Amino acid sequence: MRNRVLPLTLLISALAVFARAGESPEIPTPMLEKDGTPVKRFIQQHEVFVQHAKNHSIDLLLVGDFLTSDFQGNNKNTVGAIYQKAFGKYKPAIFAYGGESVQHTHWRLKNGELDVITPKVIMLMIGTKNGDH
Repeated sequence: MRNRVLPLTLLISALAVFARAGESPEIPTPMLEKDGTPVKRFIQQHEVFVQHAKNHSIDLLLVGDFLTSDFQGNNKNTVGAIYQKAFGKYKPAIFAYGGESVQHTHWRLKNGELDVITPKVIMLMIGTKNGDH
């Protein structure tokens, strides 16, 4: 676990220049409501990812924000079918949550999503929300 966290921490630190004022990407934090409490839907989705990791063999892990989440497809596009056709044989999983910033992804990964899996490949696409201001 530690061997995977160090490169991620270095990447997150490198992205710190894109942080909005008052937010620090290198400090893991769950997505928070305005009152400072964790966003319930964010925590629930995190728990789904942790359970998926515990119950499935994952060789290809896609981690990220809304852009990565869109690889699953939705009612408006067929990306999900394309994703399954291209990557389905590689035991893939998508651990992505729309609207999160680097520090939220960092928190998710440090709090169980990588604890029981050893994927062969991890694609990490984060930072969009940190650079939007």
